[in-house]
Amino acid sequence: MICLLSTTSCTMSQWYPVTGSVIGAGAGSLAGPGAAAGASAIGYGIGRSAQLLDENEELAQTVDALTKGEIDELVAGRLKDGLKRGMDSQKGAIASAMDGVYDLLKLALIGVVLWNFIPLAYTWIIHRKTKRLDAKTE
Repeated sequence: MICLLSTTSCTMSQWYPVTGSVIGAGAGSLAGPGAAAGASAIGYGIGRSAQLLDENEELAQTVDALTKGEIDELVAGRLKDGLKRGMDSQKGAIASAMDGVYDLLKLALIGVVLWNFIPLAYTWIIHRKTKRLDAKTE
């Protein structure tokens, strides 16, 4: 559970080596401690190579976007391939929660403005009608 919570702002590829070594050690433990250590090393190597492949793919796409002059699209995360990159992809749990708080504050501000404006508008309309009726009766 801690591993899942700690990956909220990073990519999952950082956990490939750890996951590979744990799976390798678990599989190797069936054959004994020596095999568990060897299988753990092999699992780490496989996980590390998967991590490097994933990171190199993202790096190659970023360099490609920079060389083609798509810097604004890169920052906004709106590239043609549909992958979520850019500044928005680096938001963590706290930043996402703060965005929700700001949205809630905007709604509260609109509510307060309406709470004050509607009675004022109603009073102004009633006052105009009352003045018109008083002018007719005189």
